[in-house]
Amino acid sequence: VLGVFGFGFNAVTCWAQGLCLELSILKYHTMTYTHFYEYIMFKYSVNDISLKYSSDCVIDLGISFDRSLTFQSQIEKVTCKA
Repeated sequence: VLGVFGFGFNAVTCWAQGLCLELSILKYHTMTYTHFYEYIMFKYSVNDISLKYSSDCVIDLGISFDRSLTFQSQIEKVTCKA
């Protein structure tokens, strides 16, 4: 299964290079979603550059994703603005 993810990253990279687009790989993050306290950390890389591992929260398109997918950080952010 992990090989499939690596293939996906490489496919996107090849697609972008074919269109002369430069990817901001240093802005990429990975996160493991689980209901367990222990999780498997797998190192992902694109063009031999290791992707950063986010341990707490990732913001994507303005939505905060936490490790347990409770969206608690998103709820707190929105309610503080109200």
